[in-house]
Amino acid sequence: MITQNFDSSWRLLDSDDYYDWFGGLLNAAKILGANPDTAFVDIRNKNNYIIRTYEEEFELEIRTNLLNPKFVDALLSTQAGWIQWNSKFQNAFGSLYVNPGMTLGSQLGNEMVSTLLKYSGKIDSLAAATSFQSAGAFMFYMYYQGKWENPDPKLVQELADEIIRNAIKYGVACCHHTCKNLDFNMKLIQASSLSAADKAKYAEILSQATLTDPLYKDDGSTDKPSNPDASDKNNTEDNNQQLVNGTTDDQSSGDMAGGATAAGLDTSVDPSNAKSASSQSKNDASKADSSKGESGAAKVFMKFLKVQHLNLQPVNQALLLCLLLQ
Repeated sequence: MITQNFDSSWRLLDSDDYYDWFGGLLNAAKILGANPDTAFVDIRNKNNYIIRTYEEEFELEIRTNLLNPKFVDALLSTQAGWIQWNSKFQNAFGSLYVNPGMTLGSQLGNEMVSTLLKYSGKIDSLAAATSFQSAGAFMFYMYYQGKWENPDPKLVQELADEIIRNAIKYGVACCHHTCKNLDFNMKLIQASSLSAADKAKYAEILSQATLTDPLYKDDGSTDKPSNPDASDKNNTEDNNQQLVNGTTDDQSSGDMAGGATAAGLDTSVDPSNAKSASSQSKNDASKADSSKGESGAAKVFMKFLKVQHLNLQPVNQALLLCLLLQ
């Protein structure tokens, strides 16, 4: 049995420590072929100890934290609260993934996404926007990696739409699991019912933030929003016609550099200055190449002087210098 005491209000979703240590031990045991019992023991009331399994504690905290309107309304009244709410989604994601074989139930997952979408209408700051994108991405990962049982397709589509709308309005949230994960973003675009123009706009913002080629380009043939009730097959075929497969060795020019992002860069910088910045970089590179040439010439001259000091015949000096320069 693997057990952990709770002696305060600091619990499973408040920190990554629980799934790091408790979850890590559980993961290792299952990978090695064991199937240990689990017990979170709430000892705050000495007259009433409460024991819950890993799965029971996981669902309890999602319902009392992430889905509790009284808790969430108070938490999201501040920017710091939005960040804390996102961290709880991250810890829920981590807690789920370290337990092999554990999945998020259909109803619970649907309720988590519905709650995210409900509060997306109250986003009014950069902190709230990036927190929403990050939390939404964790839910989208659970969907397409099969950790969320029987997700509602309409909710998945609405989630993808809202993440993209949010990024267009506020900029992309460059978290470790969102910004430059090209596979994630390609699937996000495929799942969305937004217009080709909006998808292309999102892809352009993403490419500026990551200095990669756009994942999606609007060829002008589908400018109307996709029908939300259309089949997944048709939606995938439409997207595949315009999706670009990741980055290339020949990266785009300075036009793609210096884009404003929601996190990690100075958003006061005008992206239009990227061209002049790129030109300056090219000039600097040219100067560097010139310096390398001058440095090479200087080395040749120094070797020539060393050869002269040997007092050899001119023909022998020339032969030796050729050997030294090979």
